[in-house]
Amino acid sequence: MKLYSFTEIKTALTNAAVSDKLPLDMTLLNEEELFATSEGVLKEVESLGQYISEDSDRYETTEEAYNLLVKQSEIDGSVIADDIVMMWEPLESRYTVDQLLELL
Repeated sequence: MKLYSFTEIKTALTNAAVSDKLPLDMTLLNEEELFATSEGVLKEVESLGQYISEDSDRYETTEEAYNLLVKQSEIDGSVIADDIVMMWEPLESRYTVDQLLELL
């Protein structure tokens, strides 16, 4: 059994909650699935960094930008991603939120 740091557990639980993969009954929580999902989300967050630039008015980290996109996707994914996060100039108005999330 692998031992996880508090930060790793917190990140995994947060990512599971954001992606709506956290079970209502926490006794059903599967450690392998939880951390596999977390690692997948981390790869998507890292990938997002290639498409966006910093925007301290909207988000502090790439992970916060990713969470904004996921939340917007749940509301209406057809919104232009540049309206939610600061896209690199050549990519402005090129992708909707759903299209950008699919790229990741």
